[in-house]
Amino acid sequence: MFMTKTDQPLVSIIIPIYNIEEYVSACLDSVINQTYKNIEILAIDDGSTDDSNKIASAYAAKDKRVTVLKKDNGGLSDARNYGFAHSTGDYIVYLDGDDYISKYFIETLLNAALKKNAEIATCKYKPVHTSNDTSLESKPNNKIEQLGAEDALKRLFYQKDVTTSAWGKLYKRELFKGIEYPKGKKYED
Repeated sequence: MFMTKTDQPLVSIIIPIYNIEEYVSACLDSVINQTYKNIEILAIDDGSTDDSNKIASAYAAKDKRVTVLKKDNGGLSDARNYGFAHSTGDYIVYLDGDDYISKYFIETLLNAALKKNAEIATCKYKPVHTSNDTSLESKPNNKIEQLGAEDALKRLFYQKDVTTSAWGKLYKRELFKGIEYPKGKKYED
């Protein structure tokens, strides 16, 4: 990592949580164990009726970077918006509560964004069905490809290395000024 401790941007990681007690520990473990440490983790309990809140609250009790915010159920978009409203980071990362990430995820995306002065940094993802998959722990390929607007849109439309999902990307905070996810919509990504 090329940043010094005094100039490290804060990254807010927003994780909507709704009845995912079997996944939330793997998700939070992966976020807490990032190689990049200047993060705030906002677990947004969107009205869970299982033990998701209890599990997330146990993480918050052990790690001061974790905050659990409870709200009435409003759906994924509403939870993301709520998390953003309570975040303070220079950069934003959205994860779903059943996701988990490589320990190099934040470091890699932030370094790429800073090196290329990019507003969004993304990477490929790997669908897995168990948190025991150790292939995510290998050192990342630091190949950086910068896309112009037209190329990025083409890849986005055709789902070629760039997904339309909110998760799996690092965003400059300013991108969300005056913009929210549409509450109540399915597939709002």
